[in-house]
Amino acid sequence: MARELQHEIVGNITLFQKLFDKWRIEFNRERPHEALNMKTPEQIYVKSEKLFDPNAELLIAYPFGFKQRHVNDRGYINYNGNLIMIGNPFNGFNVGIKKEFDSVSIWFGNNKLGNLDQNLFLINPDSNSYKVHKPRKVTKKYYPSPDA
Repeated sequence: MARELQHEIVGNITLFQKLFDKWRIEFNRERPHEALNMKTPEQIYVKSEKLFDPNAELLIAYPFGFKQRHVNDRGYINYNGNLIMIGNPFNGFNVGIKKEFDSVSIWFGNNKLGNLDQNLFLINPDSNSYKVHKPRKVTKKYYPSPDA
């Protein structure tokens, strides 16, 4: 994104926002993506039936046996010394971590987000999860560059 827009941005913030909005529409509605089998994100995205309550409390209580981690402003938690990408929509919230016999599951309230792959430090989405994209590998203590 940054490489595509950096030479077009001159002027004020209003112009920048208009250029970004135009780019976002093209990216989401017009450009096919190889990772999506040459479909656009708009063709893949499914709106969640779950309603968001903007008045919800940021701190969620988890039952006994769960560890809790705060999701930072970049969408990551720290678990056993490793940064795990949870996702930007969860920024500021806390997630629950439940260790079972041979797996670790990540929860947001009553919703299981998925199971933690403890070798790759990524979340494998639960089949009933509302995430539609595949998990990415995140290396230990690494924040992706915004222009990568």
